[in-house]
Amino acid sequence: MHSLTGLTGSLVGIFIPAYLISLGHSPTTVFSFYLVSGISTFVFFLGAAMLARKTGVRIMVIASFPFTLTYIWLLYALHYVSISLPLLAILQGAGIGLYWFALHLFFASNAKEGKIGDSVGKLFGFPQTLGLLAPILGGLVAVRYGFPALFVLGGMFLLVALIPLFFIPELSVSASFNFKTFLSIFERFRRYTFIEFAENIRQELEAVVWPLFIFLVFRNALSVGFIGTLAAIGSILFTLAIGKYTDKINPKIFMRIGAVLMALIWLLRYALPTAPLLLYASTLAAGFLACLIEVPFASFVYTSAKQTNVAEFILYREFPVTLARIVIYSTALVIASVTNLFLVGAVVSVLILLF
Repeated sequence: MHSLTGLTGSLVGIFIPAYLISLGHSPTTVFSFYLVSGISTFVFFLGAAMLARKTGVRIMVIASFPFTLTYIWLLYALHYVSISLPLLAILQGAGIGLYWFALHLFFASNAKEGKIGDSVGKLFGFPQTLGLLAPILGGLVAVRYGFPALFVLGGMFLLVALIPLFFIPELSVSASFNFKTFLSIFERFRRYTFIEFAENIRQELEAVVWPLFIFLVFRNALSVGFIGTLAAIGSILFTLAIGKYTDKINPKIFMRIGAVLMALIWLLRYALPTAPLLLYASTLAAGFLACLIEVPFASFVYTSAKQTNVAEFILYREFPVTLARIVIYSTALVIASVTNLFLVGAVVSVLILLF
């Protein structure tokens, strides 16, 4: 199921900034869109955590699909009629919040201790492998037939992803969501909280700002698809291997190597923002370097969740994640310069060294 939804994300998600720009919206509007989406994700993530105590977790996954399908349908309609972008952002956030609360909980609850790194590698690697050519395919469809055709194709894949939902097991939630609980987690995981904040800023820059910049440079959806596939190639080559070694070697070693090199990548992007070869080469390199950070860090997150109450920790994690999204997109609205955000990428990458 996750591999199929990941395929849909690879096919559609990377093109949303380019699509909004192609409709005449400014980068500022794009940043506002993702700011609203990030807040919406948190609200629905929190709602899923509260409701899951009574309904179980599986219904949260099922409930995410109507929101996401409606979101994709309205993206299609946006090409022909005027639709509120905040409404689209809220729908996107709703689907993400409901889906990822359930996925985090399923994974953290079922991953075997001592093999969590290997499991994280598979969680990341299998969707990347399945969706390897999806960004290029999406770019070709968008260039040849237009963005609406791309959204129709994405919706079809998402409908196929509904099928496995009827076979996933139920999972109950037993947790106490209150200020005292979260304060206790914060006192135990202060450094983690800070790094989670920095790492999610880096992820938002790579997932949204970088594809947006590529489209602004080349004005071509195929270029956006190409960098998406390059990033996937860089990730696939190392994700599974790093996942296995994370269980045997101190994961902080991988993270610190990745953090230093990722900071250099962002500085090079800032210094040479229009060098075509660098744009593509840095994307391939960033795909690899992101694995050095994301896989060990995710392994730490799920291990920590199993050492506490899984649901409480997963919900607590969403606070620094959401704060990161609010900070980076609010900063983008103030700076109003995409390339200056590359310096932010360099800074937060260096901060990961503190972990």
